[in-house]
This record gives sequence, structure tokens and C-alpha cells, in this order.
Amino acid sequence: MNLSQAGFHSMFYTHLFAFIGIIIAGRISDKLAQKDPAKRLLMQALGLLVASPFIFMMGFAQHLFFVYIGFAGFGFARAFFEANIYTVLFDVIPRQYRSSASGVMIMIGFGVGSLSSVILGYLKPIIGLSLGISLLSIIWVVCGIVLLIAYRFYFAIDYNRVHGGVEGN
Repeated sequence: MNLSQAGFHSMFYTHLFAFIGIIIAGRISDKLAQKDPAKRLLMQALGLLVASPFIFMMGFAQHLFFVYIGFAGFGFARAFFEANIYTVLFDVIPRQYRSSASGVMIMIGFGVGSLSSVILGYLKPIIGLSLGISLLSIIWVVCGIVLLIAYRFYFAIDYNRVHGGVEGN
């Protein structure tokens, strides 16, 4: 496989299944959030946790077919996180701070994301690229656990502080 084919395949399956996942996750989230807005945060956590084995698979698969399964599974599962990013943020941030909070969130996300290529480049000669990519799954598990903790202990407090018990802000 040449470099342009590899680039296409690495993005195509991930984004195709992310598109499908966003549509499904958005519908499920909207339905669940009607009864309990915190379910969006739970869906984000589950998206991260379900995506992590597919990240591991991308790094360690021995056959190209399983790499593609990893791409597709990762894309689909991450959609459950991404479909809820702004709604969860806006549920716990007062209206007057939402633009600033969005900017800070995006800045941190891109900043941390951009470091992954630097870290993988550093780790490649030490542990290999396959293991380095697979280790990224640990970060997704940790983040999923942090979101589960936020779901369990903090979301209701922050939601009620922002909305004062009234939805629709």
C-alpha cells in the first residue's frame, strides 16, 4: 500500500463511522437528556471507554482488516463523546461564559492532541509505534473514568447551579 492509500484508509473508515455514530448518538442523547441531562455526560464517558479497545487494536492488529475494524470502531465510539461536547459544557457553564469556556476547551483539546504526535515520535525508537499508539487507549480509559466520576458526583450540582432547577437556559 502506498502512502496516499494509507492516508485515505486511515481517515476514511474513522470518519465514515464517526458520521454514522454522530447521527445515532445525537438521537439517543437527545432522547435520554429529556428525562436526565446528565445522561449526556454518561454517554461521553461510555464513548471514551468503548473507543479505547479499538485504539489498542489499531496499534497491535497484525492484519489490515483488523486495523480497519479498529478505525471503524474508534470512529463510531468516539462519536458518542463528540456528539455531546457542547451540550454538556453548556449544561454546566453559565450563559455569559460559554464562548470563553468553548475556546478554552478547544485550545486544551488541540494542545493536548498536538502533543500526541510529538510524544509518539519520541517513543517510537524506544517502544515502537504500535505500542505507542496502543498506549493512547490508556488515556481514553482515564478520561472515561474521570467523566464517570463527574457524572456521579458533580454534574447535578453544577447543572442546578447554572439552571436553578429550571431547564432551557
